[in-house]
Amino acid sequence: MGTIKKIIAETISRTNLHPVNELYHQYKPFGVTGIVLLSESHLSIHTWPEFEYAAVDVFTCSDEHDPENALKILSDLIGASKTNIQTLKRGVNIEQ
Repeated sequence: MGTIKKIIAETISRTNLHPVNELYHQYKPFGVTGIVLLSESHLSIHTWPEFEYAAVDVFTCSDEHDPENALKILSDLIGASKTNIQTLKRGVNIEQ
């Protein structure tokens, strides 16, 4: 779990996001879920090491922060060999 916490902290630092609180859970025998509440919204990760898979969500309510940049940094830090980024527009002021 320590490695994931360090990777998330580094990602948040490099993207100038602002953590408010965090919660991590280590599953047995392996796998981690982590959620970091940001002043801009949240970042979450769910890992399945046995499948070499992680699902990550970066949600920001600010135009000043690019969630895709955070995902790219996190992917590099985690050593992902393949990524699939999907952008979902959320909220009440969604441009169609």
